[in-house]
Amino acid sequence: MTNAPGILTEAAPSFLDRARLRADRQARDGTRVPAGAAGTVVAILGDGRACIVEFTHPVQAVLTVRAEDLTALR
Repeated sequence: MTNAPGILTEAAPSFLDRARLRADRQARDGTRVPAGAAGTVVAILGDGRACIVEFTHPVQAVLTVRAEDLTALR
């Protein structure tokens, strides 16, 4: 069964998936990225245990995030 675009799933995010952050995080430059921020997974690290995500809304930032701290939007 395929989910409609934008539906939240519990599956780990894949390369180029859209994802939402589950908890506030801080980028290296000090930018606060709030829970619920949306971004695109641009790399998968450690056999899927972490992802590099380019966030675009509500702030722009690139973060390395543990997979369990993301919710995939599919």
